[in-house]
Amino acid sequence: MSDLTDKLDNVNWRKTANLVKKLDDLKEVSERTRDTFEVFDRLNSAHGSMDPEDQVRLLADGFELVTDFLPDVPGVSQFLDMYVEAINAIADAIGGLADAIRKHDARGGMVMHPGAWPGGWPMYKFMNELMSASGEIDISDDVMGWVKDHRAAVMWATGADPGVETKTTLGLDFLSADREDMATFKTWFFSHRNTMKRLIYGHAEL
Repeated sequence: MSDLTDKLDNVNWRKTANLVKKLDDLKEVSERTRDTFEVFDRLNSAHGSMDPEDQVRLLADGFELVTDFLPDVPGVSQFLDMYVEAINAIADAIGGLADAIRKHDARGGMVMHPGAWPGGWPMYKFMNELMSASGEIDISDDVMGWVKDHRAAVMWATGADPGVETKTTLGLDFLSADREDMATFKTWFFSHRNTMKRLIYGHAEL
């Protein structure tokens, strides 16, 4: 534990506060997003009165909730080593989605211009069909592309792998094709349709 408490100097509390603001907009999306907000909010508001060991324990809890955003960070020690970079990566990944939730609040809970929301018109059309469907439906390339681009955020919110993933451009994966398990993807989207609706549109009416 002492090795980890020595790394608390790497924690930037201003960055933590900025992340909490974004998490606040997404806390109603799922149980996992609420848990993430509560951990980082507690760190932000009460770290000054905590023992170093308690700070580390809570930071470890936070790390476990955001690992989907940090695939190259193997553990809490490395998370603390690169805390600012890690928090920036999380904030960047959820920033646009958090902004969308603010839009719905400003517009009184209605999606006024679907093209301006995450995923644009293709996502809006798909989600409308999915929310009224009794089972899985076909998913367009546009919607799949959006999920690939936001894979970390959707995995964080749903707690499940969507089954699609953009290939990497490094190492032996350079020539590999994107992962597109359509059966898993359709099941995932239908199973998590309510969470995805809240993630993209908040509580706005489609």
